[in-house]
Amino acid sequence: MLQRLAILKVLHRKHILNGDDVLWKCLLSADFSFLNQISSQEPQDLAMSMTIENSDLFRKLCAADVDCSEESQTVLADMRSQLNKLVYNVSICLTALPELVKPVSEVAKVIRISLG
Repeated sequence: MLQRLAILKVLHRKHILNGDDVLWKCLLSADFSFLNQISSQEPQDLAMSMTIENSDLFRKLCAADVDCSEESQTVLADMRSQLNKLVYNVSICLTALPELVKPVSEVAKVIRISLG
């Protein structure tokens, strides 16, 4: 519960700094999925599930399929949206809960993402 409150605090501050209207419904609909995943799984298991999930995304779009068709653009937009959401959620979690840096770094090592 305290972790969720820390995330809500960061979200609230972020909305204020951005000059957004701070609506409680926005904070009440906060996404805690990454927090739930990183808190309940070993880094290796989370890395594996994220790799499979992202592989499924990329499998929808083969290099031969990348063109200007409306379907390809829709798939690309969906991929971009999902990956942006993940980046945003990880960023919020790490800002709110610096103790998650180590497990997130371990996940990144397993899936070989450079953090610097």
